[in-house]
Amino acid sequence: MMRRLLLPALLTLAAAACSPRKTVGYGGEIIPVTDTILRTGGSDTIRFGRMHEGEIAAKRIVFDNRSPRSFVVTSYEVSCHCTELAFDNQPVIPGEGLRATVTFDARGERGWQMKLMKVYFSGSREPLRLFIEADVE
Repeated sequence: MMRRLLLPALLTLAAAACSPRKTVGYGGEIIPVTDTILRTGGSDTIRFGRMHEGEIAAKRIVFDNRSPRSFVVTSYEVSCHCTELAFDNQPVIPGEGLRATVTFDARGERGWQMKLMKVYFSGSREPLRLFIEADVE
């Protein structure tokens, strides 16, 4: 009887130990922030997919700290006022994540759109470049 109870528990623990680390409970698209990104910058893409002209869409993202040091999002810049980043300005310790929301406003936009958002972290020289992509009908 003990073996029947113990075997499923051991298999579950082994599967969890072998699977790659996941950010659980944050919700949203994960943007890894590594030590390299904090030192030299990097880039990623957030895809909104197909939208209608005039629609405003928001996407949850998580800046997942995969660096051995803490960071803070200090500021951001956008290439167009149709994009916005909302976040809490709090330190993110290694292994934790910072929830944020990226908003894209398709009012006045038509066709394929590619916008640039630069996110600056404490202690970094170069920003993380987030390319915001949408196809507006």
